[in-house]
Amino acid sequence: MIVNGQPVDRPPRPGQCLRTFLREQGWHGVKKGCDAGDCGACTVHVDGVPVHSCVYPAVRAADREITTIEGLAGTGEAASGVQEAFLAAQGFQCGFCTAGMIMTAAALSDEQRADLPKALKGNICRCTGYGSIRDAVTGTARVATRGERAAGETGQKTSKPMIANGPVASPGAARELPTGFACGPVGSPIGQGLPAPAGPDVVTGRARFTADLGPAGAASADRDAGEDLPPAPPLHMKLLRSPHAHAWIRSIDASAAERLPGVVAVLTYADSPGTLFSTARHHNPDDDPYDTLVLDRTVRFKEQRVAAVVAETMGAAEAACALITVDYEVRPAVIDPAAAMAPGAPLLHPDLTVHPDPAVHPDPTVSAGHAPRNICAELHRAVGDAAAAFAAADAVYSGIFGTQRVQHVALETHTTIGWLDHGPANAGQAGTGLANTGRLVLRTSTQVPFLTRDAICHVFGLEQDRVRVVAKRVGGGFGGKQEMLTEDIVALAVLTTGRPVHLELTREEEFTAATTRHPMEVTVTLGATRDGTLTGLALDVTADTGAYGNHGPGVLFHGVEEAITAYRCRSKRVDARMVYTNTVPAGAFRGYGLSQTVFAVESAIDELARLLDLEPADLRRRNLIREGDELINGSGEQADVSTASVGAYDCLDLVEKALSSGRGEPAPEGWAVGAGIAVAMLDTIPPGGHPGTSKVAERPDGGYAAFVGTAEFGNGTTTIHRQLVASVLGCEPADVLVFSSDTDRSGHDTGAYGSTGIAVAGTATMRAARALADAIAARASSGASGGFQDHSEKPLEAEGYCDGLSRSVAFTVHGFRVAVNTGTGEILVLQSVQAVDAGTVLNPVQLRGQVEGGVAQALGAALFEEVRIDSAGRVVTRVLREYHVPVLADLPVTEVYFASTVDPFGPFGAKPMSEAPFNPVAPALANAVRDATGVRITRLPLRRDAVYLALQEE
Repeated sequence: MIVNGQPVDRPPRPGQCLRTFLREQGWHGVKKGCDAGDCGACTVHVDGVPVHSCVYPAVRAADREITTIEGLAGTGEAASGVQEAFLAAQGFQCGFCTAGMIMTAAALSDEQRADLPKALKGNICRCTGYGSIRDAVTGTARVATRGERAAGETGQKTSKPMIANGPVASPGAARELPTGFACGPVGSPIGQGLPAPAGPDVVTGRARFTADLGPAGAASADRDAGEDLPPAPPLHMKLLRSPHAHAWIRSIDASAAERLPGVVAVLTYADSPGTLFSTARHHNPDDDPYDTLVLDRTVRFKEQRVAAVVAETMGAAEAACALITVDYEVRPAVIDPAAAMAPGAPLLHPDLTVHPDPAVHPDPTVSAGHAPRNICAELHRAVGDAAAAFAAADAVYSGIFGTQRVQHVALETHTTIGWLDHGPANAGQAGTGLANTGRLVLRTSTQVPFLTRDAICHVFGLEQDRVRVVAKRVGGGFGGKQEMLTEDIVALAVLTTGRPVHLELTREEEFTAATTRHPMEVTVTLGATRDGTLTGLALDVTADTGAYGNHGPGVLFHGVEEAITAYRCRSKRVDARMVYTNTVPAGAFRGYGLSQTVFAVESAIDELARLLDLEPADLRRRNLIREGDELINGSGEQADVSTASVGAYDCLDLVEKALSSGRGEPAPEGWAVGAGIAVAMLDTIPPGGHPGTSKVAERPDGGYAAFVGTAEFGNGTTTIHRQLVASVLGCEPADVLVFSSDTDRSGHDTGAYGSTGIAVAGTATMRAARALADAIAARASSGASGGFQDHSEKPLEAEGYCDGLSRSVAFTVHGFRVAVNTGTGEILVLQSVQAVDAGTVLNPVQLRGQVEGGVAQALGAALFEEVRIDSAGRVVTRVLREYHVPVLADLPVTEVYFASTVDPFGPFGAKPMSEAPFNPVAPALANAVRDATGVRITRLPLRRDAVYLALQEE
């Protein structure tokens, strides 16, 4: 075959797909996302026709011309123009899907471009919400600069918060910056819609993700950073998984597997360190129960890993797994929380007692969770007298609301490549029986490289200088990569064999053995006086953490915290518990428990408004917190949270105005039409501190380099850090290079979760840049004859630090206008609007993209996404086509607005806004359906069959 104009004579292996064959030749723009032809990340052209190469047999490509993203520009001006259009429109975030998306778009006819929902139905993007992708394909670039204004609905210039996109905004329009905007020097890049520095590499396929290694273990784009690459091609790892939801392993016979040619090692519980840990990664590791081993003799959910085979080829590793004999003692299993908490229920962790960390959770009403009761964590707290408050109310509403398991579906699956470098003997491993030469290096897809390093050191008894963790570009995270799911077992294999090892989870393994959002059942009770003043608010929450407690306590505490704190009611009560079950573990997910509880509270607020004959927005205005308010929830955990900046009311005004504008799609004749809104509050930083350190240095060749520990996975932090440095130092953003996600290159950073990549890491970078500016000024004032570039001075550098202890509140408000077919249950979104309280908008294009992406992901969860588990604990949703990740055809265009607020703590007054857009979407949709049909649907997702049945029952 001919690949990108180059002849390839090597024949494919029997049964090999074209994707794997091309990647082995070094064409890494061809991505692995699903293995089933569902996501489109592997799209290439075969004789000019786009195909999903993961289901295209490589042998069929004989005598054909193959074009990958790397060779697209050579096929003509029109093709390269598509790449330029994606770059101009910033039609990507993490970029993992982008090559496949461009390959599909480049082959579209004019007729296909006229029907993009149909034309792009075979390509999934999990990050963008498709708004910028639509812009790229249609030639629209909504790229804003600081000096541009947007036209309001009346076409008049205004100082009010402005629309960021939508029908009334022309391409290139941006909202006006708020009064009192604190910017850098004249010409500052703060507030400009600057593009991501990695953009050219993303659209041409040069961007390197974790698994993008060349045939000899080297990626061409990384040759200048060879220390990021294994010294030899890595061995392959395959995991043997449990067929039982609960069992004890009597014995494992791996002798037949070990004799198979190509097998290097088989690892079982007998090889595992005995140190317990949590796969969850937090600044304080004691936030999560230590209930996990690298390989455990007790299995607690179907598909838990039982053994790991390391072999020269993946075929040998897979074949060896089938030869391992495991003798199980099957134990009774509990699949749902009610059964798990029942008297006499089988115990998952009978010897484990979970205590809350008093440094993080000082409230004495938070009780210890006792694993013998299958409870991972629980809390019981009250302020005021909720019972008396309900008795005194003129109206009381109580309802039970349920949310489902949802998978992150980051298109890059969890993957780690580990090896030993050629450093000195590792004294920390002496006497362990493991390989003890060299330093352990893990190249991995993670949001938390420093916390992963610390966990590996804890599990294997290594000193920090004996472990290096580096993340290349990460292909989506959403909280799922705040989890250590591959690094520990790869580390064990590397330390055992002394050779490089690679583990890459399949898409099926992501569904069956990675983590999900915690399912919850929430009972909410609200009481109010006749004028709409809330008198009492109570939540009772039962959440399912699955077989392990990773993130369980944090999700539980966080999920109830801001959901009840957003309202000014002085009588509040919370009873909540997180329960172990013999099911796939849950974990961190965008919103971190709030989307579940906000769904319940915001649905109940709407029902209470109806009981009081008040407009839902007016009931919220009467009761939401205001600037300067004390935050009341009975925990004391938010005593450090400032309410100096509260944008809830601006956001409500913007959404109401947009919904009343008459914009949006027309309703089909005969369908019921309604509108709904919902509000969500989020603390800008997790509690207890989130330290971050950055370094900014002069570069010998001119310009500056910023070394930051936070990770880039489409959240846009690289762009923002570049803008911050350029603004402080008065240079062009292009003069700043940003190096991130490497434990060797920067001081400690807790990681990219809780929306801290800007609020904490950005503040540290800004402080480092200011310190460097002071040093440069001091050098100049000292009368030095020249700078370091003429060799009279050394390059200067400076560090900045942020402890993440100063927090404030951020709000998002979503509004929908929908049409519902009452005969089928189908929901059609006619208009979607979100307004965000983001403080100073550092980059309006990236902020809009984060909002659009969060809304898209939340709509998927609200409408159809669900990880289903049968009565035996088996995940039955195992491939993407059974799960329904939204594609362009499923999603409306969302209008995005920015409130005029300035945060007292964030860099230049910015608030983070990566997590928050997800939280108000589901309740706003349910409220709109309620308004249209008169029926309150209390469980997610709102699939048409569920809506139909609810309407019929009513």
